[in-house]
Amino acid sequence: MHLLDTLIKEVNSILWGYVLIALLVIAGLYFTFKTRAFQITGIKYIWKNTVAALFSGKPQKGGISPFKAVSTALGGTIGVGNTVGVAVAICDGGAGALFWMWVSAFLGMIIKYAEIYLAVLYKKRNSFGGPMFYIGDGLNKRRLSRIFCFLCIMTSFGMGNMSQSNALAGSVNASLSISVSLIGIFTAVSLAIILSGGARRIINATGTMVPIVSLLYIITSFICIFRQRDMLPGAVTDIFSGAFGIKAAGGALKGTVVAGAVRFGFSRGIFTNEAGLGSAPIVHSSSNEDQPQKQAVWGIFEVFIDTVLVCTLTALVILTSEVYLSGSFKPELLTFSCFSASFGKAGEIGLTVSMILFALASMLCWSYYGKCAVKYLFPHSKTAQTVYSAVFCIISYIGAVISNQSIWQFADLFNALMLAVNLYAVMRLKKFVHADKKPSKY
Repeated sequence: MHLLDTLIKEVNSILWGYVLIALLVIAGLYFTFKTRAFQITGIKYIWKNTVAALFSGKPQKGGISPFKAVSTALGGTIGVGNTVGVAVAICDGGAGALFWMWVSAFLGMIIKYAEIYLAVLYKKRNSFGGPMFYIGDGLNKRRLSRIFCFLCIMTSFGMGNMSQSNALAGSVNASLSISVSLIGIFTAVSLAIILSGGARRIINATGTMVPIVSLLYIITSFICIFRQRDMLPGAVTDIFSGAFGIKAAGGALKGTVVAGAVRFGFSRGIFTNEAGLGSAPIVHSSSNEDQPQKQAVWGIFEVFIDTVLVCTLTALVILTSEVYLSGSFKPELLTFSCFSASFGKAGEIGLTVSMILFALASMLCWSYYGKCAVKYLFPHSKTAQTVYSAVFCIISYIGAVISNQSIWQFADLFNALMLAVNLYAVMRLKKFVHADKKPSKY
């Protein structure tokens, strides 16, 4: 097992060290120039068709609303990546990792726009779509579409399940001293109850939980940062100096510091906002919106909320905390410890509840992605989806009780492979993505 962990770690260091970061930068820059930096220049259109559209009062057609689609997608992104993931990125890559998370978010906004655009463009009449369809129908590569589905299923077990249940178990155990085994059983049973209700129950559950819990987490983070505001200037300085290795003593060390910040900033940034993975387009294509550009702008909004807002708040809570400055902490419990230091027992309980709801929302969302992948592979088999749901619940228990480090390595590997396949397809279909042509109904 140790040999396998070492091998996966080496593969991840190569993929996330050069290959995937280069792909993300190339794809992000291409679509940024192609759309004339639509994630910035299109801010008026984005606002009108996201936040402002929520208050339009227009009647909804069949299917799910665009807001429910984005709430479900945010359920898959806002979670462990925004709490534990940010802490791990800072511990491994330094404070400068946050800067590179911002860079990944800027490029990720337009990449997510492109993949959602394609997913809506190629979705089926029954509101079932995603990368498997624009790979299979758009590129006419059926085998690659099936490979994508396999990777999606494996990613749902890793990033979408085990990493979430492991972080949930660690936080609850530290706060309430409940054994991780019991927490694993609770998680598995909770998932089984909700999954038994099908896709509609999953979407309703995540669509309700995510907006409420996210708003509470954001407000709590602002309060925590305000309490520690004296440390804020130093934290901001550390972010920018760490991003470019300004404080490093020598050339070689400086290069190592920067490389670490870039690698962990990008990898954890993708872990949180999922830009380029091809996961969120699956639920976005289930929306009742049939105009690609109108639904795709929710992807830009999604990345902004997830990475630019929530991840930044988490990072500032950590970087301004005496817990982080003392250097005495466990990376996987760092965020938890910082909130606890600021709010005491109330902070422990509040963050624990948030972690439970965030983790469950992420797991439910990823179970939906996995079930869609299974449905594509076995379109006429309800048994296959039932088996998938059962395995998903069992794996949530396993994730609660095994090594944290092994889970992160496993998650990073399948993230990388899924990202590579999806980005290849998106770039091959790049000519179909537009941001300068207003939909006829706009």
